[in-house]
Amino acid sequence: MASCARIASLADQSSSLLPGQVVAVHGRHYRVELTDGRQIICFPRGKKSLIACGDRVAVLPSAKDQGVIEAVDPRRS
Repeated sequence: MASCARIASLADQSSSLLPGQVVAVHGRHYRVELTDGRQIICFPRGKKSLIACGDRVAVLPSAKDQGVIEAVDPRRS
């Protein structure tokens, strides 16, 4: 997963990446709330994922109401 600095960079380079926040986790399914208020189901790349509720992510839409998590911001306390 990419770092916080890369999320901004990825978003600048690709208008198709959408910023959002993980609001629920069900196994390898992540419900992400996008900045426009929509919620979509997302999946991480790879087999292992350390994504948790509250993480800010960059999502690449893959189908209607679905996406792939491309980057994760570092957590803040």
